[in-house]
Amino acid sequence: SVFGGGLFLDAAEKILDVSKFQDTPVPIDLVQSLREKSLLRAIDTPYETRFAMYQLVREYAAMKWAISATPAEQADLRLRFAAYYRSYFAHWDSRLSSRDAIEALDRLDYSRAHADTILAWAQQTSDAGLFAEITLHMARLLRVRGPANQRVPALVRALNQVGPGDSQHRARLLFLLGQS
Repeated sequence: SVFGGGLFLDAAEKILDVSKFQDTPVPIDLVQSLREKSLLRAIDTPYETRFAMYQLVREYAAMKWAISATPAEQADLRLRFAAYYRSYFAHWDSRLSSRDAIEALDRLDYSRAHADTILAWAQQTSDAGLFAEITLHMARLLRVRGPANQRVPALVRALNQVGPGDSQHRARLLFLLGQS
């Protein structure tokens, strides 16, 4: 249920931990099983198939997860999710000035909801570095694909999150704000 914006198989393989359940298939087989039961929908992209839960199924799964998972399990999932997407956003953001720019923009756009989820967690846990990093990786996407009215407020929020001691993030945020 954490994948509100959908997912590619790679994300499922890296983030899902089904080891506590007996006889649970590996994530790729689990995704296929959910698809066969019409609990996931497949979305064709020019790059690979993306999967998404139907809204009601996702809400039900989120409710069950909140009840059944321990706080430690929930925190572990958030950490795996944030770590995966931190790396994912960094990779595709770095590709924006390459011949893969269109794919990079598309992949960042597909995962926009995940960025929002991580930003909310980072704000709740006062993880200013994570907040700034995700904002920086998404800033060029917002500049190119919008909505433009979200870019400057996002950069200002990130700048307010980081302290004066975080000169690297502050400099990059101020640079992007200066370009706005």
